Amino acid sequence: LVVLDKQQSFRWLHSVLAGFECFYDIRLAESKLTAVEHLLTEQDTEDTDKETAPASPDTIQPALVIVGAAFEELPAYQALVKETVPDFLQDRIHLHGGVSAASLLALYHQALGLFYVPDEKELGLGLPVLEALTMQCPVVVSKVAHLEAFAENAALFVAPHEPLQLAFAMAQLVEEQKLLRALRHNGRKRT
Repeated sequence: LVVLDKQQSFRWLHSVLAGFECFYDIRLAESKLTAVEHLLTEQDTEDTDKETAPASPDTIQPALVIVGAAFEELPAYQALVKETVPDFLQDRIHLHGGVSAASLLALYHQALGLFYVPDEKELGLGLPVLEALTMQCPVVVSKVAHLEAFAENAALFVAPHEPLQLAFAMAQLVEEQKLLRALRHNGRKRT
């Protein structure tokens, strides 16, 4: 989930989109490697298992939901997504303008995490981080003093505009249930 503040720039959103693409690339590479290892092992035993095939982008489920863009900005954000995101990921990105408070609460409850990674110049008030922590939604935030002091042990921290770091943080949220529970617990304690 990405909740845009008024301060965020296209550069910031571009970094999030690139991180999302890296996340999928890593997941696909891991899946293909697992399938190859399985096939090599199968050749020795002659026991084939048809269920183990490399994952396709369709079998990896996470989507990126982006909300908060002003209505007049939506076409520009849609163009950015269309220009920067590969075709196979286009249907995994859901871009909305402003949403109601009830819809935003539902999104926080359903989200794997909030991704809020502006640099110092793009940093808004950080209200989406507070909202997410209050709703026990794990957060991935920029390594900037204001957010580090605020979120402490209730967040994963990444360098701004570093898509690979963001991709690894996304993977951690998907794969590490113990970490997910700890972030939710710590977020509740911070607010």
